[in-house]
Amino acid sequence: MEKSLQEGGRRLIVFAPSVKSPNYEMQMQVLDAEREAFAARAVQLIVVLYKGKSQAGDEALDEAEAARLRQQFSIDSEDFLVVLLGPDGTERARYDAPVQAEVILARLD
Repeated sequence: MEKSLQEGGRRLIVFAPSVKSPNYEMQMQVLDAEREAFAARAVQLIVVLYKGKSQAGDEALDEAEAARLRQQFSIDSEDFLVVLLGPDGTERARYDAPVQAEVILARLD
């Protein structure tokens, strides 16, 4: 997975303690409402949960990979964070609260 974060394509990583986190629930509602806009820009969604199943698109991430991503981006287990990566794998934006789709899309365009 680490290699794919550095390869072409944009990635949006959502870190959360669990799917029951209010911030996670709010962020996923925002992203689901704009699914087509993100797909049109070839943005891959990666969800990293402390408790629960983490995934990159349709691919499951094991606990070791989720822990490695948390460490790479300096995220504690109970923190919520949204990170936008550019096509080259560099961090383009970081949000510590749910962010509106328009804000993310503006960073992409």
